[in-house]
Amino acid sequence: MKRQRKTQNISRSPSSSREPQADSATSTLDIWLSRISHMSQFGLFALTIGVFYFTVIPLYKVATLEEGIARRELELNETNEKLKAATINLEFKERELYKRDRQELIEGIAYAAPFCSGLMEPPKTRIPENRNELGDSILKIDAAQCLRDRVEKSKSETVLSSTDNSHLKLTINNIAAKLEEAQKQALLDIKTLPERAKKDPSILAPKSFNEEHLDSLLNMLSPGFINDELSHQSAIDRTRTAITFDFADFVQKEISALRKIEWPDD
Repeated sequence: MKRQRKTQNISRSPSSSREPQADSATSTLDIWLSRISHMSQFGLFALTIGVFYFTVIPLYKVATLEEGIARRELELNETNEKLKAATINLEFKERELYKRDRQELIEGIAYAAPFCSGLMEPPKTRIPENRNELGDSILKIDAAQCLRDRVEKSKSETVLSSTDNSHLKLTINNIAAKLEEAQKQALLDIKTLPERAKKDPSILAPKSFNEEHLDSLLNMLSPGFINDELSHQSAIDRTRTAITFDFADFVQKEISALRKIEWPDD
């Protein structure tokens, strides 16, 4: 019996030893397949992350950067427009301020009109004393030099642009030349008036209504008081006065016309 059992045991041992070996091989294969599957999943996950990191994120960053640049460009354009508007407004204000200062300068020069005309005598503007006998005290004022002195004191070069200042000086020189010519003519007319009146008494200024009334009153009070010689001398004096005040009026009009000067930059 013992031998028979041993024989049975011996006869069963090869098949029983092969079964565990097959199970072990199957288990190892499953393990490797599982590992390969996990590794494949990990590789796919890593590949997905790589694609996302190297493609999606850069594209997102580029899109974000482009959006930021576009927004900054829009803000820059808005800022430039505001700056441009502010610059234009500033230039307009500066131009208006310049025009105001320029007009004040001209008003200051034109204010000299009554002085230079002789109606209000400024200092250091008298012409040489040898002309005193040529006319009224009004004509003792050198009108042209008076105007030039006024412009010199105004320091126009500190207020005006070079173009405007040159234009002003040219205008002043033209006016001064007219004043010099008119003053010479007025002095000559006054000097030669007696001789010219002898040849043509019609050049003498007529009497005013008040003078006619006064002469009539004097003739009534003292007949013969006003003789021809006195009447002629009175007419000469009256005409000289008229010439003098005509010149003074001309001076005031010429200098006052500076207020309407046309500037080249306007």
